Amino acid sequence: MNAVSLHEHLPDFEAWRHELQQAREKVKHPDLPFNLVLYTDGGCRPAPRGVGGWGIFGYVYLDVKPKQGHGCKGFIPTSQGLRNVAPGDAKSDEVSVLCYIDGCGALPKPSTNNAAEASAMRYALEVIAKLKPANVMFRCDSEYVLNGCREWIYGWDKKQWKNAEGQP
Repeated sequence: MNAVSLHEHLPDFEAWRHELQQAREKVKHPDLPFNLVLYTDGGCRPAPRGVGGWGIFGYVYLDVKPKQGHGCKGFIPTSQGLRNVAPGDAKSDEVSVLCYIDGCGALPKPSTNNAAEASAMRYALEVIAKLKPANVMFRCDSEYVLNGCREWIYGWDKKQWKNAEGQP
């Protein structure tokens, strides 16, 4: 299984889409839509005004059970993210992973935790826009980013992405 690295640069998405199609054919589900699970995080040290860092992790999957004996122990990939399973637990919601996504980057001083969290989400949204999966599940621990995506974005759009002083 391939891993796509997002260290500072995004991959060639056309080549990646082609590889995903080949992987779907290999698992005998060429027409089944693929889905995506993404975890995002960011931080800054010292906070605030230090060096920021962001990261995303995830996987592209098909909503089918993997072959027996795939060797996955401990955490299993599901449509709702990684799940910790004890030996012998039912794996009814396990999915077939086509590709893992792993990326990180840095933000120069002065940065903030919120800027780093937002950068992680920005890269995650770019991956989604380029891959166009059927379904996406996010895991994000930033209230700032979640509020921005759920609520504030409508006000930002209405103000044409400018603050009270008219600055972008």
